[in-house]
Amino acid sequence: MNIRRLLPADADWVHDLIQPAYRGELSLEQVVAMITDPDTVAIGDPGLPVYLRLVRYRVPLEFAVPDLGHGDMVQLADLHPLDPRGQIDAQVSAMRPIIAEGLRLMRARGHGNLRVWAELPEVLAGAFERNLFPGAARRGRFIHMPTLNAAWAKAKA
Repeated sequence: MNIRRLLPADADWVHDLIQPAYRGELSLEQVVAMITDPDTVAIGDPGLPVYLRLVRYRVPLEFAVPDLGHGDMVQLADLHPLDPRGQIDAQVSAMRPIIAEGLRLMRARGHGNLRVWAELPEVLAGAFERNLFPGAARRGRFIHMPTLNAAWAKAKA
């Protein structure tokens, strides 16, 4: 894998990759904004292509996340190309390097003690729990780790 921070010039391939998840409603300008947001780490491998965005949210959250309560936290968002119809465990295992690198970059920003969560189709949340974050709390399609440091330690293992 050739994982690196993404630049606005990467917006074309990222847009094409994530567009189906946004039902065709995401503009190229919105993708550039997502990649360059200062509270976001956007990384990927243009050769594969894979893409991961980690977003730091501040209180109050605009939506309810079960069992997380309140406070700053980091979301694993826009994990592509994960497909709930494919070979789930193999896909999640293949994403391990990019997830570990994204968590490392967010940790380097001083966010190691923030909680980490993701909202995924239930079958993918189960695969994340089995393959990446054993011991993570999971409720339906939500999975979370108590700290980014703990998530990074498991993802890099």
